[in-house]
Amino acid sequence: MTTTPQPEIDLSAAAWIRDPDLRQDCILALLDQQPTSPEEAVKIVQRVRWTQQHRRRRDQRYRGTMPERESDGNDTYGRPAATPVTDAVQRLPEDLRKVMLMRFVGNLEVDEVADTLHVSVSTVKRMTQQAMKIIRNGEL
Repeated sequence: MTTTPQPEIDLSAAAWIRDPDLRQDCILALLDQQPTSPEEAVKIVQRVRWTQQHRRRRDQRYRGTMPERESDGNDTYGRPAATPVTDAVQRLPEDLRKVMLMRFVGNLEVDEVADTLHVSVSTVKRMTQQAMKIIRNGEL
C-alpha cells in the first residue's frame, strides 16, 4: 500500500507567535490554505492575527472590560445624540440591552451576537424582538 506524499508546508511564519491560541489558529490556517510562497504564508498569519485581535476587542467591549469613551452629548457627526432612544435602551434589562447594543450599535450579525453571548441564534432573535416591543410600547 503506497501513500501519496503530503506537500511540505512551511510553518515558520507562525513560529514567532507567543500566544498559543493564536499560534494554533495560524498553524491550522496554514495547513488548511497551503500557501505556495513565504509571502502568502505571512499574509495568512497576518489575517488570522488581525481577526483574532478584532474579535477580542469586540468581546471586551461588549463584556464591559474595555473602558467606555466619554461622550460630549453629540453623535459621531457632531449632532445631538438621540436621547429618547438612548434612554430607552439604557433602561432595558441588562441582557436585552447587550443584545440591542451589539446588534444595532456594534453592527454585529445575529450569529456573531449568539457566539459572543454563548446563546442560540433564536434566543438572540427573540431578545431583539422583545426589546423592540418594550421600546415601542414605552413599557419602561
